[in-house]
Amino acid sequence: MRRKLRQVLSSLREGELIMVRWYDACTWRDVPNNMRNPKKVDSPIVSMGAYGGLVRGERLVYLRLVVERKPENSDITYIPLVLIDSIERGVMNVPKKEVRNYAQIQRWFGGEVYEI
Repeated sequence: MRRKLRQVLSSLREGELIMVRWYDACTWRDVPNNMRNPKKVDSPIVSMGAYGGLVRGERLVYLRLVVERKPENSDITYIPLVLIDSIERGVMNVPKKEVRNYAQIQRWFGGEVYEI
């Protein structure tokens, strides 16, 4: 693991607001059979939420990110550490073009709902 990422992870407290930049798998549909190497396959993701610790799976270690807390349960994203590019603390403003695969609303823990 990269040194800077390891330093950030060791200093985080559970419940701290973070923004995680990471790479997810990508799926292309209806790809011509003669296409071998597309120009871009990286699928960058920006996820925000509360740090929930690290979890060891059978094969990988994951960052536990609480993306929405409700009275009875929570929505949690588990991100493999090997796919994380960077982690930023307490970031409240993300450019709309970087938010992907979420509704157009970002919910903040114990606070208001901000439209982005």
